Amino acid sequence: MGEKIRKIDEQLQVCVLDYRPVFRRLDIQRPEYEERVNVWKILSGTGLNTVICQTVKGHIGPEL
Repeated sequence: MGEKIRKIDEQLQVCVLDYRPVFRRLDIQRPEYEERVNVWKILSGTGLNTVICQTVKGHIGPEL
């Protein structure tokens, strides 16, 4: 997905939101912080210039 977005415009800002299960799906668990770091690294590695991942510990990015 990151590569497809980069092909459109590498300057597009990408924000990966942390799903909050209180809205509807109480059975869905939040992703671990380490999973979010991995997502940030993968998307940033595609050449996108601004990637932010929301976590319970705060935001990751745009630079780690």
